[in-house]
Amino acid sequence: MRWSTGSLDQARRYIESQRWFAGKGQDWAIVDASCLLDLGALSLELVTVEHADRTRERYHLPLSRYDRERPELALSLVGEIDGLWVYDAVHDSEAVAHLIDACGDGPEIKALTDASLPTRVTQHSNSTITMGDQAVLKIFRRAHPGVNPDIEIHRALTAAGHNATAELLGWIEVEHHGEVFQLGMLQRFVPHAQAGWELALASRDFPAHSLGVTIAGLHQQLADVFGTSQSLVGSLTDPMKQRWHHALRQVGALAQCEDQVLHAYSAPSPASTHPTQRVHGDLHLAQVLSGPDGWTVLDFEGPPALPLDQRRLPDSRWRDVAGMVRSFDYAARVGGHDIGWAQQCRDEFLEGYLARALTNEERALLQAYVVDRAVYEVVYEARHRPDWVEIALTGLRDCLTHADH
Repeated sequence: MRWSTGSLDQARRYIESQRWFAGKGQDWAIVDASCLLDLGALSLELVTVEHADRTRERYHLPLSRYDRERPELALSLVGEIDGLWVYDAVHDSEAVAHLIDACGDGPEIKALTDASLPTRVTQHSNSTITMGDQAVLKIFRRAHPGVNPDIEIHRALTAAGHNATAELLGWIEVEHHGEVFQLGMLQRFVPHAQAGWELALASRDFPAHSLGVTIAGLHQQLADVFGTSQSLVGSLTDPMKQRWHHALRQVGALAQCEDQVLHAYSAPSPASTHPTQRVHGDLHLAQVLSGPDGWTVLDFEGPPALPLDQRRLPDSRWRDVAGMVRSFDYAARVGGHDIGWAQQCRDEFLEGYLARALTNEERALLQAYVVDRAVYEVVYEARHRPDWVEIALTGLRDCLTHADH
């Protein structure tokens, strides 16, 4: 696609309105746009944005193009570009068929391409397209070169026959100027399942124990497939301190918590060793589904803002445990449950996960990960959902106040 100054302005307005854009409330501009893959009526575009602080991010924009207006796609109109009507392809069922076809050439992919299935799009940090009760196509919005851990881990666990993850059917991969980008993935649909987040909001009797058992089994499977290592605790907590200082620069309101946060990061003995392995990396209630056959774990992409090589590093299992602990707190605040509900879910989850009491050293390291997650949430909300910043700040203050629980 040929981009002009005017068309880039149109794209900017569209991008800024999207949930997956992480630069809300900041000054930014598009500094480059180029085509990753041209399939005629569909093109996969790479858009580079630069913020006022000179940091850059790259976004994946799949676009469908028509020589006439498509009123049924009006809400996904990016603009009139190069004489064509250009739409966000995830909302265009004709273009979605091309996206599926780009995932591979297996018989199931071919059958999906030929089928006229109803589609439903959900937007978070990525775009997810559900096709009837057959498959789910996730389009990665933040574009990083290299191996995406969501594809890598699902591919390995599918090959290993792990039954708590959805089967990987294919993925979109393109090479651009010597760099390989993995831009989307296709998975089998999990029938009759409810997202853990929705279940938590609606239920006071949440099955946290069974979820803990499932996550423990997932971690064991990841250890079996990818191996384990030993790391100094200091090598795990030092990056937390670095992330803290970065967070302070982005959200000034965090300064009130500085002493307590740094104390939590310094409590675990830095010279002790701790087992590390591949983990989920961004585990919370929206990343799990509850169905008739138990829990299914989704979305192994890790924090989308981080480069792929950092997301693929071994880490403590406590990172995932902390993410779920914080998610129970979020669900209590958003769903109107009392804070005792979150504490009960935390205790039942840990009982299912560990089947024993935490040691003092484990408790201190888990608390450091809980605080690290809470700080991440404050920054995430500031960039994606400013109306939720106070929820995240209150959660951080509370987990610092109740550190001994």
